[in-house]
Amino acid sequence: MGVIYIDETTDGVTMAAVKARDNGRRVFVYEFSEAHTEAERKTTLAEAIDAVEELNWRLDHLVSAGQSRSTDGSGTLAVCLFRKT
Repeated sequence: MGVIYIDETTDGVTMAAVKARDNGRRVFVYEFSEAHTEAERKTTLAEAIDAVEELNWRLDHLVSAGQSRSTDGSGTLAVCLFRKT
């Protein structure tokens, strides 16, 4: 198994996680799209999960959920469900 790159920086997911926390959510769900070209690669899925977990969320489930938003339609979406710690 190799490194999974995603098509966004950690800023987007951490901003969404902070908003969910500030709104009193106990569960936070985020959809990541796998990157396939060098231009699309912003960070790794592991780094994005680590960034969310640093905000006191714990990854509870990760599910592969179909095709990504990449321009050629290849790749997968990863849906992550986090719970407050």
